[in-house]
Amino acid sequence: MIRLALIIGFIGLGMQCHASELKLREAEHMASAAESKAKELGVVVSVAILDQSGLEKLFFRMDGASAGSIQIAKLKANTSASYRVSSRQLANANLNQPNRAYSFFPGVILLPGGLPIRLGDAFLGGVGVSGATGDQDEQIAQAALDALSH
Repeated sequence: MIRLALIIGFIGLGMQCHASELKLREAEHMASAAESKAKELGVVVSVAILDQSGLEKLFFRMDGASAGSIQIAKLKANTSASYRVSSRQLANANLNQPNRAYSFFPGVILLPGGLPIRLGDAFLGGVGVSGATGDQDEQIAQAALDALSH
């Protein structure tokens, strides 16, 4: 009986983990919304979407986006996926640190445009956008998040 309860418990845990996983279809929907917002703003960007483990789920670079925007978008997504806050919030927190410690953490970039991906209480990863101004990058990342909740 205990063995059966443990098996059922593990199956239940597996279903909970699966439910909070960012699906490829969801990432594609987010990417489409990000591209639409970028076009609306008249900018070209790169967008990186990482899962909750910090692994790349989807990446795209719009035609004309700079090569430099590729790595920056990935770093913004990694920053938000790793610390579960926006890259802007981490940059602001860094300003309040006397030693500016976050400036020296590997895989972190302190520029706006990275947002954590959440659906309800579940943490799903991070999205990073680069290629426009920091404010525009953040607006585009927010459009991607908004698409996930609809």
